[in-house]
Amino acid sequence: MKMTQMEMNYTNLTNERNSLWMRLNNLISVRESCENWMKFDNGFYFISTEQKTWMESRQECKKKGADLVIISGEEMQKFVTSFNKRVWIGLTDVEKEGVWKWVDGTTLNISFWKDKQPDSNQGHSEEDCAEIYVSDPSLRWNDIPCLQKNYWICERLLK
Repeated sequence: MKMTQMEMNYTNLTNERNSLWMRLNNLISVRESCENWMKFDNGFYFISTEQKTWMESRQECKKKGADLVIISGEEMQKFVTSFNKRVWIGLTDVEKEGVWKWVDGTTLNISFWKDKQPDSNQGHSEEDCAEIYVSDPSLRWNDIPCLQKNYWICERLLK
């Protein structure tokens, strides 16, 4: 059975309408789930009000469809430090000591380490996770044990 031009137009319009409805529902869902999030650049950011370990913090982000924040440049560093809060960031060297990687698997190519950091506490304990260190006026990064409890920042990038 051959479709008429009108039937094909109707089918195409119906498919397009259904696709638009799905996109609209996805946008509404993202908006509703981002009510306590802040918009910056090409993403949304959630700053926790409770403290957890680095892994627990990452799991909380993943529950929200996000991950710990990746700091990709000076503007992002300024944004993250503007909260003046000691927070986990998505950086760790847990796989291989001294090889710092972001949660998306990319290696570190720009850094804002505090003076003499990372130092793994001069070898006395494992310090495999990175935080924003607010006790220092420069608000730079510090490596600390991943089991320490800290606030965190989740990042959900727009696609």
